[in-house]
Amino acid sequence: MRKLWAVFIALFLIMLIPIGTIPSEGSNDGYITQIGELPMPIYRASAIWDGSNAYIFGGKDGTSDLDTIVCFSPSSNEAIVLETTLPTPKDGSSAIWDGHHAYIFGGNFEGISSNEILRFDTVTGEITRMDTELPWGLQGSAAIWTGQYAYVFGGHDENGVFHREIIRYDPTTDNITLIDTLLPAERAGASAVWDGENVYIFGGRFKTILYDEVLRFNPSEGNITIMNSKLPEPRYHTSAVWSGTNAYIFGGRNDSSVVDEILIYDPDTDSISVEKAKLPSGRERIPVVWADDYAYIFGGQSEANYLDEILRFDPEGRKDIEPDEPFLVYQLIALVVLMTVLVWLVGRRRKK
Repeated sequence: MRKLWAVFIALFLIMLIPIGTIPSEGSNDGYITQIGELPMPIYRASAIWDGSNAYIFGGKDGTSDLDTIVCFSPSSNEAIVLETTLPTPKDGSSAIWDGHHAYIFGGNFEGISSNEILRFDTVTGEITRMDTELPWGLQGSAAIWTGQYAYVFGGHDENGVFHREIIRYDPTTDNITLIDTLLPAERAGASAVWDGENVYIFGGRFKTILYDEVLRFNPSEGNITIMNSKLPEPRYHTSAVWSGTNAYIFGGRNDSSVVDEILIYDPDTDSISVEKAKLPSGRERIPVVWADDYAYIFGGQSEANYLDEILRFDPEGRKDIEPDEPFLVYQLIALVVLMTVLVWLVGRRRKK
């Protein structure tokens, strides 16, 4: 009887292994989960985080350009369309949050690249077109905020003219400066993050030339460095966020297809690794924001599919997950073994 109970307890404990905390083969520390849906498919939009909510400006829905501003609240996981709209529909803009307002740079509407700078007040919902304009119509640029200035990198216009210039914008004076430093080559479709000291710029393209470069731009010194680390392959239309320690680069397009990878860039070691957790599907042109401990990923384009998913990426893997299939198989095996051994022991005991 003691043997019977010993085997029973051992196998029962095996079946009670907390399988939800064991990472599946397809995940690393990070974890992706869908937490909601947008009011419509959105891609080629810009987005900011204001400390409480994410705001998504314009974009496309697969049919037309959008003039909408969508507000997403992580507290409710709901996204709503605000009554305030952009002055005109636009896609391909870039945006920053300066601590008080969102600033939206350029964009495209009906094949024409815009040179306007818009200011959006998240408290009053007011949109203002600034007096200062970009030096040229611009779409496909990357923008970051350093705490003092916004920097806008690269981009192109409707005529296929790509830029290597870096534009500095001062919202306090509404003033534009073309700084002397240039990108190593013309490019659009790159993504960028600010780590508090340097800007890191990932990939991009110049017409049919795709880049796998990681660039480091130091605003105080005014220099650009091509880092030793490279993306796993040349790609563009990526999206990137800064977590406080690393940059996370989502999706994009290589020379043949859209990408479902999440890349991790560590500036301290100048190294890139591929997160085992992947996007649900390959996608590009994704609005992404970093909020507290998570990246929020909105929509995107997956070849001819236009997405309305709201995804949350947790680099630390804090998650409530459904049991992974391999562990369900192990539990079934344990159950069969349990029943077999119990029947065998009971049979032996009766024979005695």
